[in-house]
Amino acid sequence: MATKKTHKEYKEILNEIKKDHNVLAFWLDGSRGKGFVTQKSDYDGTMIVKDVVLNQYKKKYGSKRNPEIELKVLTLSQLKKYAEYGSGMEWDRYNFAHLVTEFDRTKKIQTIIDGKSTVPKNNCKKIISPALGAFINLAYRAEKNIRDGNRIYGMAIVRQLNSIQLRRYHFFLMPSLHSKEECVPTINI
Repeated sequence: MATKKTHKEYKEILNEIKKDHNVLAFWLDGSRGKGFVTQKSDYDGTMIVKDVVLNQYKKKYGSKRNPEIELKVLTLSQLKKYAEYGSGMEWDRYNFAHLVTEFDRTKKIQTIIDGKSTVPKNNCKKIISPALGAFINLAYRAEKNIRDGNRIYGMAIVRQLNSIQLRRYHFFLMPSLHSKEECVPTINI
């Protein structure tokens, strides 16, 4: 749970970086960035900085001064490359869904975030459909085992359902104010 001290420290950091022209943009990610704040929500944020200050700002802001404030420091080129399709990190694109920058000096970063938060139609079948198929298959197997009296195995499958990658893609399936093209997953049953 974020303490009053943490809230104050976060506000101080935000005010500091808003005045610093080496910081190109900043946004909150995680529960706060997506508007799902609870009493236990900490502050997870990302700042985009000029290349020349990257290492300095990683030391200054990326260090764990307060475990309830975790700031990622990237350059604009690192942000553009992060979670590209084929990178092995595309699964993390869901983290960009529904995020809004606190400030963006470039006027380009919000567009990059919005692009990462959607699945283009040409990747929809490749990314979402297999996860949706796996989810439905597991749900069927769980129900079948519970129905047949094998509750232990059925509940083990239910636990798998809670961790399947489809959860990562549910944000893509939610309507977005920023998306111009809709990605509708399909599966073959």
